[in-house]
Amino acid sequence: GVAAFGHRKGDCGDIEILRPAEPLDAARIAQGLERVSPRGRGPLTQALRLAARELPQSKGPRSLILIHDDADNCTVDLCALAAELGKANIKVHAIGLALKAEDRPRMACLPQLTGGKLYLPTTPEQVGAAVEEALQLASAGGVPKPAPAIAVEGAEADATVPDTAPPGLYLRARLSAQSQGLVRQPLRWTVTPDGENRTPLFAEATVNPFLPLPPGKYIVEARDGPARASTTVLVSETKPTLLVLPLEAGSLRTRALTGRGTPFPGTTISVAKAPGAEPPANAPLGEIVGAFVGSDGALLLPAGRYVVRAEAGLARVQKMIDIAPGNNATLDLVLDAGLVQLTAANTAPQQPAVFVVLEDDPDAPRGRREILRTAQRSPEIALSPGTYTIELRQAGVEVRERIVIAAGETLRRTLTLAAGQVALATRAGTQMLGDQVFYSIERIDGAGSDVPTTTSRPQPTLLLAAGRYRIESRFGAINARTSREVDVRAGAPVQQIVFDQTAGSVRLRAQNPPGEVFWDVRDARGQPVWSTGQPEPDLTLQAGQYVVRAFARDRQVEKPLDLRAGDRKSLDVSFE
Repeated sequence: GVAAFGHRKGDCGDIEILRPAEPLDAARIAQGLERVSPRGRGPLTQALRLAARELPQSKGPRSLILIHDDADNCTVDLCALAAELGKANIKVHAIGLALKAEDRPRMACLPQLTGGKLYLPTTPEQVGAAVEEALQLASAGGVPKPAPAIAVEGAEADATVPDTAPPGLYLRARLSAQSQGLVRQPLRWTVTPDGENRTPLFAEATVNPFLPLPPGKYIVEARDGPARASTTVLVSETKPTLLVLPLEAGSLRTRALTGRGTPFPGTTISVAKAPGAEPPANAPLGEIVGAFVGSDGALLLPAGRYVVRAEAGLARVQKMIDIAPGNNATLDLVLDAGLVQLTAANTAPQQPAVFVVLEDDPDAPRGRREILRTAQRSPEIALSPGTYTIELRQAGVEVRERIVIAAGETLRRTLTLAAGQVALATRAGTQMLGDQVFYSIERIDGAGSDVPTTTSRPQPTLLLAAGRYRIESRFGAINARTSREVDVRAGAPVQQIVFDQTAGSVRLRAQNPPGEVFWDVRDARGQPVWSTGQPEPDLTLQAGQYVVRAFARDRQVEKPLDLRAGDRKSLDVSFE
């Protein structure tokens, strides 16, 4: 969502929710922002309070991102609100655009008390990097993705600061002391007083920060993943202090490619410190110092030897590389694999469909061995060159296809189940039945198929292989049954089948029995229907005529029962 403040009248009540919190739609979120023109006062504290109220109530993480160019000038206690937001588990990331030096301490409590981050960009490039990282931290992923490449500028323009610049600490970084260019990607900078008070004054991920610090001695650290360096610096009172910190690291750009030189999608690339010898490709890596998902990524690495491994599906390749200080290396990893893009057709949306990949194995049952399965609806699977069988399975129905794939090839296959859906329901009169209804499914066309034999789910929708079936609806556990023969056609619309049960229920009660009672129920032809030792059983029976017998010690009593559809009656049998 989006809230704006100080953008219409410019007074301390000028706050508006431009877009409520909703599923992400970048175009809708950006709609109308170009018309926002800040003016006058900036009630950012009250705007944060209103925005916090608009957040959905959730036990999960909730975040606000504040973008502003001044402190609150409406005389409201920002730090008190920050404490409230922190207790409500709402993080606030604040991006201050060219803030005045005296305003920075006034804003610091906002991220400190909520667990967020404070960004102090001074250039358009730094603003873009700060907004992007804040959005990533506030999103579900929470971890910024690595840049496609490490940007190192060749010119030395920013390696100097004019004497007319304001006093304070200007921070820069080089890959090494011998490097000519500056690192142009966000680094995690930490600045701490050199003394007993070791509380960091600045700890942010940014590019070339400027800190208006009072004169004194400070410890400065810059890091990016495993690459880090630190030193002490003395900040002058009267002139700008420039620190260019060498990381003594190199940059490594890794690309995962197909045999045809195109990016290999869905690749996981891991970088680990190398042991004495290169580990086998199927062995676990040692200490992993960096990883990312994608076909192209970059890392800063301390000088040393590394193992770089790319994995996609069942395909894997790795190489060793030496990183020297100041070196910008590019490593291409070519995966000896092809891609299979699968789509399932004619499946039931209510039930999971599973793709299974098998390879030939004479020692395995049926001559094939399963190597992968996934429940994704449209998976993209990387496979080494060879011959495979792809199966699509759902609810006992399956279809398979044989494929041959070559390195660098992309195959697109749609597997269509030869099946149809049948929706079952049972009613007694006008009432739809749910409880105590059981369905039996039997294939009667002679073709073999693994189908569910019974289900007790109320009003189920079943996926069945194309063919002819006998489906029986049973109400209760005795003889209230009805059946129908059904032809299931592949790809046909869902068949709605409603069974009409002509059944009733009866409670049997014995009057003055001389002992424990046993019951026996027979139909009009004298055939046994049900027997039980329950003292007062409730029975659901098909409509019809019955004889009910009650036994107690050496005595027997019987009584006729005429049960009609929908009846709910009691039958008393007296032993007097």
